[in-house]
Amino acid sequence: MKLQLQQILKEIIDDLGVQDVTPNVERAGDLAHGDYTTNVAMMLVKQLKRRPLEIAEEIINKFEVRSSMFEAKERDLFTDQSGQKISGSANHNNVLQDIEKIETAPPGFINFHLSASTLGRTLEQVLEAKEAYGTAQIVQSSKLEVGSIESNPQQTASAKGGSAFGRNYELKTKKIMVEYTDPNPFKEFHVGHLYSNSVGESLVRLFESQGAEVKRADYFGDVGMHVAKSIWGMKKKLKDENLTLSDLEKKDLRERVKWLGQAYALGATAYEDPSIDGETAKEEMKDINYLVFISAQEYMKKKFGWEPQVDYRQYLKPEAVVQLEEVRVLFEKGREWSLDYFENIYKRLGTKFDYYYPESIVAEYGAKIVKENVGKVFESSDGAIIFRGEKFGLHTRVFVNSLGLPTYEAK
Repeated sequence: MKLQLQQILKEIIDDLGVQDVTPNVERAGDLAHGDYTTNVAMMLVKQLKRRPLEIAEEIINKFEVRSSMFEAKERDLFTDQSGQKISGSANHNNVLQDIEKIETAPPGFINFHLSASTLGRTLEQVLEAKEAYGTAQIVQSSKLEVGSIESNPQQTASAKGGSAFGRNYELKTKKIMVEYTDPNPFKEFHVGHLYSNSVGESLVRLFESQGAEVKRADYFGDVGMHVAKSIWGMKKKLKDENLTLSDLEKKDLRERVKWLGQAYALGATAYEDPSIDGETAKEEMKDINYLVFISAQEYMKKKFGWEPQVDYRQYLKPEAVVQLEEVRVLFEKGREWSLDYFENIYKRLGTKFDYYYPESIVAEYGAKIVKENVGKVFESSDGAIIFRGEKFGLHTRVFVNSLGLPTYEAK
């Protein structure tokens, strides 16, 4: 559409006797001003020595003449439900029949309003063509049929003297990774994750349509205080509801994940409770947090032959060690249920990730790198390891906290 409008404007400029001016067409910033807008009238003031609004009116008149000529040529036009005239025989969608109204705006803009049925017709084309949409070719056939889109996408543009429409290879040599969605295990998938998935998947497909080699990546937090809160809540709910993990395994996956979400909410509420019971729960969750990191290491060792990079056991209280096996089992089950549930959602959304980055692994690598560079890049401060950023015009950030755990910066 944008290219077609530019081509017609270029022809009108030629008719006005002006050479070497390339019209610019952009999406209107405010829909009240139309769908597309151009400042070409203001670009012609110097050459034509006339007021921009006067030039704009003449350009609109010439547009309307072309539209009338198009309607006269297409004798089989019929009216659709929105009242727009549509060609019944043409295999292309001509830009002239898509424009419902053209108007001027000070100091000399020309605004194009598309007809109500244009979007609906475009959506029909997308649904019909599916993956082939965007691979059709532009054909330069005549002044009245500028930029016609061939109904047969197999015809090559070179044979018609045109160029590829929608899909090109400008990014053919590029390798791009897009990280998106990123839901955390032990918590439910929410609308924010859906938003991230929609944006990320759209970017991936746009890059792919331009020839880039694109990899999809998912970064998720399988360790951290949110997991400790969830496991504390799991332990309490199992006890209060007189349930076992075997009982939960019999439930539908969605029910299990919902149960995990409830366990997290229970733990998060208890963590913020200022009472004595709340303070006790908070200390229990801090112990569980170390056990979660160790459980993640054990899981990675068993599953992938992972070699632990950080010794978290040195931070454990002696009385917390006895909980390790229980926490490990709850961690593995909760993680498994969550990731299986997320995969079901990804399948429905049409997303297949190439890489997964668990926080449990990147946290260890980050902590190891930070500790190896104390005195070079980082420094110790009150039991933590920080990056003193002020001398570089940045903020001071904590990379390993006073509990010995890597922060998000380290990860």
